[in-house]
Amino acid sequence: MKSFALLFFIYVQIRIISIFCKIVENSESEDCKNVMNFFNKYEQQVGHKLKIPNCCDNSRHTHYINCENGYITVIDIRMSNFNEQIDFSEFPLLPNLRKLVFEGPLFKDGILPTRFFDIPKLEDLEIMSSNIRSIPNNINKKCPLKEL
Repeated sequence: MKSFALLFFIYVQIRIISIFCKIVENSESEDCKNVMNFFNKYEQQVGHKLKIPNCCDNSRHTHYINCENGYITVIDIRMSNFNEQIDFSEFPLLPNLRKLVFEGPLFKDGILPTRFFDIPKLEDLEIMSSNIRSIPNNINKKCPLKEL
């Protein structure tokens, strides 16, 4: 009986460690590093912090970054009271990003970034309460975008 209890205890410990490692792996994935580096670089340039959500926190329904198997699939950034403008020309081209949501006047010069149209699996681009005044003509026509 003691050996069964010991084996069960070891099994539970291994499961806990594997779950913890999966969480750490997702939050430190290459996608997460790239996105966080992008926003950290902006913060350094302007000198103040952005309220960017934790990467791979799939528990939120607004203002979040969701992941599947360590790859970012959805970014939902809502900053309606934001007074700065972000240059998205170097936004990371995330290989599995399907949905991108931005709320607020975030866009440099009021122009929708063409960079978003280079994201290979982007199907849904939602822009709300923004400062966008124009959409460039030179967007990638092969973008799989289904909804703008």
